[in-house]
Amino acid sequence: MPPDQGEDNFTIRLKPGSKPVMQPLRHLSPNELDELDQQMQRLMDKGWISHSRSLWGAPVLFAPKKDGGLRCCIDYRALNKMTHKDATPLPNLSEPRDRLVNMQVFTAINIRDGYHCIMIRPEDREKTAFRTGFGHFEYIVLAFGLTNAPATFQQLTNKLLGDKYDAYVISYLDDILIFSTDMSSHIQHVDEVLKTLAEHCLHVKPSKCQWAVDEVEFCGHRVGKDGLKYIPEYAQITLPLTNLQSGNRPWQWGDEEDKAFNRLKELCSSAPTLAYFDPALDTYLFTDASGYAYGGWLAQPAAGDFPYPHPLPTTKSGLTNLPQLRPVTYYSCKMQPAGTRYPEQPHLSRCQAGWVEFLQQFDFSVEYLPGTWNSIADLLSRDPTYNPKCATCQAKIDVVTAIVQPEITVMTHMPTDADWTRALASDDFGQNILLTLDGPQENLSGHARRFRAVDSPPDRFLMYHDRRYVPDSLRGPLLQIHHDSLANGGHSGVQRTLAKLLESYYWPHMERDVYQYVRTCPTCQRHKRATPIGFLRSLAIPDARWQQIG
Repeated sequence: MPPDQGEDNFTIRLKPGSKPVMQPLRHLSPNELDELDQQMQRLMDKGWISHSRSLWGAPVLFAPKKDGGLRCCIDYRALNKMTHKDATPLPNLSEPRDRLVNMQVFTAINIRDGYHCIMIRPEDREKTAFRTGFGHFEYIVLAFGLTNAPATFQQLTNKLLGDKYDAYVISYLDDILIFSTDMSSHIQHVDEVLKTLAEHCLHVKPSKCQWAVDEVEFCGHRVGKDGLKYIPEYAQITLPLTNLQSGNRPWQWGDEEDKAFNRLKELCSSAPTLAYFDPALDTYLFTDASGYAYGGWLAQPAAGDFPYPHPLPTTKSGLTNLPQLRPVTYYSCKMQPAGTRYPEQPHLSRCQAGWVEFLQQFDFSVEYLPGTWNSIADLLSRDPTYNPKCATCQAKIDVVTAIVQPEITVMTHMPTDADWTRALASDDFGQNILLTLDGPQENLSGHARRFRAVDSPPDRFLMYHDRRYVPDSLRGPLLQIHHDSLANGGHSGVQRTLAKLLESYYWPHMERDVYQYVRTCPTCQRHKRATPIGFLRSLAIPDARWQQIG
């Protein structure tokens, strides 16, 4: 059993008006029942649970493990809704990267059964009760699934490692990372951490630990003495694989999935390394701007070698061009605040003056770099795939091009007899009618009697009374001719377009299709007469100040 932490024991503070909730048992398979029996016996033997008479009762369910096993879970959602949330934040995973600069040796430790190392206050244990086919139980130690469990465990590790935190230890829940500049100091650091854990009855899981290595996995990242390894565009590369996990589409492994899988294996074995930011080194920011975008990249010299192929010129540049000032101000916040040196300008706009005032809190120098030497930032600011979607720019499209040009592309000729024959051959409804007409005449239904086949070898048509039946593939072109074209349609309304079509053609649900086509016509939507706004009216005189604003 874990030691009693007194006031640090886990507590469950309920919201006012909360009442006990007793939920029904969930149906479990025979395999799940066997697993539940084994896990309940294990928890009882360790003294982590006890029999309960509580009015609370949460159901048990199982979740699959990565190794194919089953994980027993308690459904505490009803209890969590009634619980006051602990505001203790979890560590920011981006911060540890800044503390690993110049570190050479790493050890990763995982705490075994971390949550179960914290006691629950006796008065709150009944709230953790859960129901099984083997009986009613409640937890004595902290259980998985409780809303404040992560925050409570993080508080414990922060308290135990407080004097060592940031110096050579960082932790995220039950994962602890120890880092040092050399092996001798690393052995001492690991020894101190293990002693601290042992004093508070916290045990490590050897199978999940890595000792004194130059590269280690921590919280999903590969960190080492050379930096942080990552896979660029990971989400885009793995999209075909992640789509396989979607429940609304069938699981099918094809060429795209195979290509993504092989690409991911290749990148995992040769992932680029993202260097740690070292505040002690000089930092260079290269920027460039074009007419529609700007780009920049941040760099530091590594081991005396600067990755840039040319020496930096010493010519200073007054930033009087606003598009080129923007990228500098955008990236300058990454630099360290210090003095107030800045190139003085005789003439500045109000916008530029505001940026100058802001930038005076940083210590940096601005130097001109020709575009031929600034290829990376120049490339970023001139993306050939850039396509502006500005509404103002789109509104400037020439009216003649917008209206007349689409009309030129509209089909201006009627379908030929060969077009009708091919379309009818691929139309299911028309083929069913033809099969019925070719059969015994006494079997014709009332609807089929309205049709007749017209043979004109090698072509064949289907007539509905005195109108031609239109196969599905020709309905769109005919709608386009009788509505869009300037000669036949002129973008008439629904009734006029329908009347023109009814003179010569028929197909099922004809009125519905015409209505849908006309109502979604882009040209009609652009030039549809808007409802008049009406006359202007004066606002009533307010009785006091601030009653009306605007």
